[in-house]
Amino acid sequence: MKTVTVYDIAREANVSVATVSRVLNNTAPVKKATRDRIMELIHKHQFQPNALARSLLKKETGMIGIILPDITNPFFPAVLAGVEQEARSRGYTFFLCDTVSTNRDSADQYVRESQYLSLLMEKQVDGIIMIGGRINLARPDKEMVQEVVEAGKRVPILLLNGNLPGGGLYRIYTDETEGAELATQHLIELGHRDIAFVGGYRHMSNTIQRQQGFTKTMRRHGLQIRREWILDGGFSVESGKALMERLLRGSERPTAVFAPTTWWRSAH
Repeated sequence: MKTVTVYDIAREANVSVATVSRVLNNTAPVKKATRDRIMELIHKHQFQPNALARSLLKKETGMIGIILPDITNPFFPAVLAGVEQEARSRGYTFFLCDTVSTNRDSADQYVRESQYLSLLMEKQVDGIIMIGGRINLARPDKEMVQEVVEAGKRVPILLLNGNLPGGGLYRIYTDETEGAELATQHLIELGHRDIAFVGGYRHMSNTIQRQQGFTKTMRRHGLQIRREWILDGGFSVESGKALMERLLRGSERPTAVFAPTTWWRSAH
C-alpha cells in the first residue's frame, strides 16, 4: 500500500502544501470549507504526519530531554510526574536519560551525562532539564561547567535544584538550608535534644547546605552537635540502611534522626 504524503493530500484537495500544513499545525486561519475538505481527506486516508517532516517545517521536535542520576530514587518519579503533566498539556514528550552506573561510580555518571548531552543535541530536542549529577557538586570541574554552558548556547537548559557557578543558566531550586532549619526546629519542638544527621554526600552542595541548616539550628538552641552522629554516604535505600545500622550500633543513640534524603521514605 502506498504511503500517503502531505503532497498527496494537497493534490487531492486542490490546495497548496502550505495550506495543508496550516491545517495540521493550526498555525494560521484557513477557510472552513477548505479546512473541512482537508480534514475529510486526512481521515479518509488515515494520514499520519511525519514527525521529522513537521519538525523540519516548524523547526521544533516537540521533545524535551531530561538527564537525571537514578530513576529508582523516589524523588525523581514524583518530579517527573508533574513535569510530564505540564509538558503533555503543551504538546511535548520526553527523552529520558538515566545516568546511573551499575557500580555507583560518580565519575562514570558524569561521563554518561556528557554522552547524553551530546545525544540530545543530535536529537535536536527543544530543551533540556538537568536534575542531580554535576549540578549538585559543591566544586564542579571547569570543564564540566563549560560543557553545559556551551550546550546552553544551542538549546535552552534548565537546572532543577542545582547550580553550575558562573554558568548563567536558568534554574529552579529550593532553599535547602532553610528547609533543614525548619525540619530540625520541628524535632526540637517535639522535645528532642539528641539529634543525628544521616544521608547525602559531603561533596554535594545540597548535603552541605542541609548540614549547615541543621548545625545552625542546633547551635541556636544550645544543643550539642556530635560529629559521630553526622553521617553521609549516599542517597540510595542501601546506603541509608547501612548508615542507620552504623548509627544504631553506637554505644549511645540519638532520640531523633534528621534524614534529608528520599531513601528514608522508601525504607519505611
